[in-house]
Amino acid sequence: MKVLLIDNATDGHHMAYAACLASSAAYEGVLALPDGKGDVPCPDKQISGFRPLSYLCWVRGIRRLVRETKPDVVHFLNANALVNYCGVGLGWLRRYRTIFTYHLHFGGKLKHFGHRRLAKIGTSVVHTASLARTFAAYGGKVVHIEYPNFLQEDAPFSRDRSVRTLLALGQTRRDKGLDILLEALDGVKADFRLVVA
Repeated sequence: MKVLLIDNATDGHHMAYAACLASSAAYEGVLALPDGKGDVPCPDKQISGFRPLSYLCWVRGIRRLVRETKPDVVHFLNANALVNYCGVGLGWLRRYRTIFTYHLHFGGKLKHFGHRRLAKIGTSVVHTASLARTFAAYGGKVVHIEYPNFLQEDAPFSRDRSVRTLLALGQTRRDKGLDILLEALDGVKADFRLVVA
């Protein structure tokens, strides 16, 4: 089975996430990334925020890419960038098994409408039980899959097994709760190492 893995960005953890999914032995992963960093080039258009003309050019490029690569599954690794466009121009994806991965949730009437429209096109994948409950309200199939382990066994901080290593993975925005984690860890008496990535 061939899975086309599409992302519109390569900064932050995007590359590690895409590479992890592409390396699976369960399927043939084809990475479509901008900047020539994937197996095939993804249209290099700015679609985050609200840029309708850029988005429509991006959709046209994705459609051409899907036609050329002939995947069994089309997987958008950063579906949050698509929500503001409410699925416009993506109806043709119903012919494919389509997956939209969401890494966070923002509310608002336009975004709720966008989520409902995208849920009619494909499966929604989220990384927390809380997000799974939220996205279930939009209809369609929702799958909760925890983030894969990006840490390599030969990483320096994983060698000493006597000290527990905790990983705080994700953005460090106020609403992510890093302050709450630090406050809670203040009461931990055992040795531990905290990695914030």
